[in-house]
Amino acid sequence: MNRLKFLVVAACACASMLMGANVLAQTTSGSMSGSVLDAQGQVVPGADVVITNENTGEVRRAVTNEIGDFIFSALPSGPYTVRAELSGFKPFEIKGNQVQANNRLTVRPLRLEVGSLAETVSVTAVGETVATTVTSHQAILDTHQVEELSIRGRDPISLLKVLPGVGSLANDQETFGGSFSTPVPNIQGGRGQTIYVDGINGGDGGGGGNFSAAVNMDAIEEVNVQMSAYAAEYGLKGGAQVNLITKHGGSDYHGTGYWYKRHEMWNANNFFNNKAGLPKPQYRYSTLGGTLGGPIPRIPKINGDGNKLFFFYSLDDTQLKDVNQLRRYTVPTAAERQGDFSNTRTSTGALIPIRDPLTGLQFPDNKIPASRMDPRSMALVNLIPLPNATGVGYNYVTQEPSIPHPRRQHLIRADYRPSSSQTLSVKYSSWYTKSVGWNVAGASSRWGLVRQRYDFTVDMTKLEYTKVLSPTTVLEVNAGKFYSTEMGPPEDDAALKGIQRSTYPALAGVGQWASVWNPLGLIPTAQFGTTRNSDTGLQNNTDLIPNVTYDGRWPITGADTALNIATSITHTRGTHTYKAGIMRERELFIQARSGIFAGEFSFANDGADPLNTGFAYANAFIGHVTSYTESMGKPPDDRTQNTWAWFVQEMEDES
Repeated sequence: MNRLKFLVVAACACASMLMGANVLAQTTSGSMSGSVLDAQGQVVPGADVVITNENTGEVRRAVTNEIGDFIFSALPSGPYTVRAELSGFKPFEIKGNQVQANNRLTVRPLRLEVGSLAETVSVTAVGETVATTVTSHQAILDTHQVEELSIRGRDPISLLKVLPGVGSLANDQETFGGSFSTPVPNIQGGRGQTIYVDGINGGDGGGGGNFSAAVNMDAIEEVNVQMSAYAAEYGLKGGAQVNLITKHGGSDYHGTGYWYKRHEMWNANNFFNNKAGLPKPQYRYSTLGGTLGGPIPRIPKINGDGNKLFFFYSLDDTQLKDVNQLRRYTVPTAAERQGDFSNTRTSTGALIPIRDPLTGLQFPDNKIPASRMDPRSMALVNLIPLPNATGVGYNYVTQEPSIPHPRRQHLIRADYRPSSSQTLSVKYSSWYTKSVGWNVAGASSRWGLVRQRYDFTVDMTKLEYTKVLSPTTVLEVNAGKFYSTEMGPPEDDAALKGIQRSTYPALAGVGQWASVWNPLGLIPTAQFGTTRNSDTGLQNNTDLIPNVTYDGRWPITGADTALNIATSITHTRGTHTYKAGIMRERELFIQARSGIFAGEFSFANDGADPLNTGFAYANAFIGHVTSYTESMGKPPDDRTQNTWAWFVQEMEDES
């Protein structure tokens, strides 16, 4: 009856605190349990147990129960010293007990020997610990492992590959944070993973399968992966749950500084550049950063003793130049743009016959009269560059010069202990990356149709409050916000003008069914087919078809917001730990909806079409359209998702 009463009261208390709030957060604290024995191995009830956070000096106290056990709940992750005392016995303490997020640490028995309180037996915890109260399948990387693992791109998602059950990605992340996110690997053979930073969801709400809240390696204290068979409090989402726990300041000052350098002078030119006679592209990474944490100097009435307020700050700044891929295309030749296909051949040298749709016969000499040219479709064709190379299946080679792609992350955290029973923590982090060129994220035709920007930002805030209501009862409240934006406008007005209909007289009069969805008056896109068949498509072995395209959201805009709050209460009684909590999550996804809003003409060869010339560029020359597509609407892709969740659970320490 008492247990049921506790659970009901706890659940009601949690619900009352969250009414009207917007929320969700995952637990970032851990717990510690153990027992006190005498020299003969008999339990010692009534012993005083004191634990001290070795980083911050925070002290928590408890008394062993009738069977000599003790439990401390809602502990910040980090190393602890646990000390047991009882009159008539020597105090016994164990140092270096590492508490990890979302876990309970069971320490070795504290054995008291008869003696004076002035004498102390002190040992240091060594070796692996077994979480006897945890039934979930999980994996953990502690701060030492994070520091020792060598990761080329310094992206924390790459840390997961050393864990069992984590699938390998095709390539390790080259750059911290990528262009806008990091792909998340399969875990336990499935997808649907959720990546948290200090309990706040850092995923890409619109796309899924990506991690957007980039955190630099030197700011991470622990990586915790709940793979399966979670406790009830982690059952909100399917798939594995990864929690990146960031560092915090302590009672001593600690800091790091680093500089990492990559340069093309240490690389060989690749095979394809050598074959094309192109120089080695610039490949440059310069990462400068550091961390600093410790106590904030004495502030009257707030931090008078200098041991109540702590800070941690991390900066990671990377200046780099991305190497762009060498690209090969089959572009229309100068002669083909004049209707002369007399030298349009397959890779084996066979002439591709161009058929006159009016007669069904091949054009004389494989040449289309100039009078049959359609200036509208040829205006699109003439956007494509002229050949600059001779190769099997291609005649144009391009490699955009390496693009500057800077990124920077700030992370700052403050921890305040107004009393021995309360802790308040506030964290803020920001990350941005930006680039401009032909081959940025969300790029238009990568052969160089239009230069555009791609800027991505992430801001995260987190508030944590812990109140020790009694030696056996702890209240936790967490709230946070994730906010990301993406912008992909043209580089400047000149770049925009380059793809507007008004710039090209032949295209200015091309109509649309729903021009209201094309307020910028962009040119229609054009497709020339993707087949590489020597008889029905472009020349055989074509690497890329130079279609005229741009992102269907153009200009790209988007913003994701997640507002989170959660509260839980933990109570211990004997060997049992009861926990109840309630959470709510409100997510907003706002972005331009993708669509073919300016219209799309396909000139691809279609053998079933009797009016087809037999070659895509010849179709374009006479203005023969295989198909036309246009979106009749472009409503905004705005979505809202609200989630409520609650849990009640009981765990028993079987140690």
